[in-house]
Amino acid sequence: MSTMFAYEDPERGMRVLNMAVPFASEGVAVAETWDAMGMRGTASHDVLLEDVFVPDERVLADRPYGVVDGPLQVISSIGFSVISGVYLGIAEAARDHAIAAVRDASDPVAQRQVGLMTHRARVAAWALDCALAIVGDGPVPSLETLEAVMLAKREIALAGVEICDIAMEVAGGSGYFRGSPFERAYRDIRAAKFHPFTPEATLMRAGRAAFGLDVEVP
Repeated sequence: MSTMFAYEDPERGMRVLNMAVPFASEGVAVAETWDAMGMRGTASHDVLLEDVFVPDERVLADRPYGVVDGPLQVISSIGFSVISGVYLGIAEAARDHAIAAVRDASDPVAQRQVGLMTHRARVAAWALDCALAIVGDGPVPSLETLEAVMLAKREIALAGVEICDIAMEVAGGSGYFRGSPFERAYRDIRAAKFHPFTPEATLMRAGRAAFGLDVEVP
């Protein structure tokens, strides 16, 4: 398990230590607490650690608390690009299922709904493509790059929620039943708003950066 802990260093103040902890270590246990509305397949249970010893060689990074430093900038730029792609895929699949569920393609309401879903999905995909182009094949530490990824993630999160809502409307009552692709997409896409930075935090950071202010301030 790759994880991190806050540590009060007597000389340097609060730090964050990144470390690798084998699940087989004494004192490590998994509590099956993942009973969420959506993303049930991830089984993101809690991991309990009690008096677990971690040798120095397993401490992989030592960074200041509350600061998105260089390595974390690169990790986040890559990682959240991948995560954003997952949510974009959920939205695109919901749109495709909705098109297949339309009974009368001549219905102007259905045409508009499908058109809106297509618009939102394409713009979100373009946002992710642009962010990936900025990240590049050899990512380097950059708050500007991280901001681009987070702005794309925000666009995907908001577009995804709207697309999945519309898809369920297009499907009608059948989409509301458990087990339908619309019901699952409707639940799963909600998680997109919880990953840091949240959509609102992303706007706050972008605004502070535009004013030349410290973006590390919450």
